[in-house]
Amino acid sequence: MPRRAIAPGPSVRKAHDRHCGRDYAEPVTFASPAWLFSALAIVLAGVAASVPRWCARLMTMHSEEPAVDHLQDLSRDELLTLIDVYAKNWLALDGCWFLAAEEKYGLETAMELDARCWERFSPAEAKRIMQAFDIPASGGLDALERALKYRLYAAVNTQQIERVDPTTLVYRMLDCRVQAARQRKGLADFPCKSVGIVEYSKFAETIDPRIKTRCLQCPPDKVDNSACACAWQFTI
Repeated sequence: MPRRAIAPGPSVRKAHDRHCGRDYAEPVTFASPAWLFSALAIVLAGVAASVPRWCARLMTMHSEEPAVDHLQDLSRDELLTLIDVYAKNWLALDGCWFLAAEEKYGLETAMELDARCWERFSPAEAKRIMQAFDIPASGGLDALERALKYRLYAAVNTQQIERVDPTTLVYRMLDCRVQAARQRKGLADFPCKSVGIVEYSKFAETIDPRIKTRCLQCPPDKVDNSACACAWQFTI
């Protein structure tokens, strides 16, 4: 069966003619899609030539217009509100991923995955806090006390720090947003002790490897008339 000639549009014909060295006025009859590949090659060559210019412009835009520029005009109260929003969003994300893991794999596996996440996140959070606020490495309980005040949890939960003696610090979570929400819904406390041991011990060890962590109270521990959601002791 003979092939039917294909007549491309004027712009494509001109592109092909230029590529092949033909004069625009010279008629061309296409009996195959070769003209399409020629035109495509020209377009791709033009895009490739433009990429360095696009990248250079993007880099210039990034250096001239930092992402935080819009925050510099916020008032102190607005910045504090933004910290609250960021912290609550972070906590909501933590809850969302845990629920998704629990729905797919069950509570036991979700708890195991949660512990693995905190094993990685707690040191990262501690290191960023130390760097941002010039907290010295191996700074003992003084460094830990400062760092605990800058955690994301500190923006959403009410906490208390007590220096029992020079070698002992007790940290209490007086009000836990997660547990309070469960109590409002009539649910049992979330059994977070096993994860908390990983979370707090890894955070403290990153601040100072000499610090030892012990759980004083945390669900599922049952403590009647307790004034806090959980309590942790750090010694050096």
